[in-house]
Amino acid sequence: MVKQESIIRPILYNYFDKAADVLMAQYRRSKEQKSSANLGKNRELFCKEFLSKILPPKLKVDSGEIWDSESHKTGQLDVVISRDDCPSLHIGSDNIFLSEGVMAVIEVKSVLDRNKLKEAGKSLLSVSELKVNIGATISCGEALERPLRLVFAYEGALWETLLKEIQQNNWVELFEGFIVL
Repeated sequence: MVKQESIIRPILYNYFDKAADVLMAQYRRSKEQKSSANLGKNRELFCKEFLSKILPPKLKVDSGEIWDSESHKTGQLDVVISRDDCPSLHIGSDNIFLSEGVMAVIEVKSVLDRNKLKEAGKSLLSVSELKVNIGATISCGEALERPLRLVFAYEGALWETLLKEIQQNNWVELFEGFIVL
């Protein structure tokens, strides 16, 4: 019998492991829907509900687009995480956020393959072009370049496949992270 070394995991590992199980169960249940619009909105909703429960109360989770002081506009983004003390403009069902108040954006994909990575990359390119007026931000400690640009997916291609696509599109600096359940 071979003795296995015990793996030391971070204290919150089990919590997030179980949370991933819940998200996957919601994802699998949503596969029963036929409308792709419903599928996409619901999968974004699952992600937003999870984030709104774990992020600090000073951050709000929504969707919409981001504008900057130089008239750059991102277009619709799946998840926008912004400070709760920054203004947002309400036009219809989704909001418009000013770049100075946005901490992160997340593009949500059901299955992250090459084509979906390209879609996410194009959306996040518009975010990377935003100008943030440093004089209009509040910081404590070292400032992060933001908004952070992330991709969340329920399923995905192999990392090697995604990495090849990132390199082919010269997107090495575009993404801050990927979360694939």
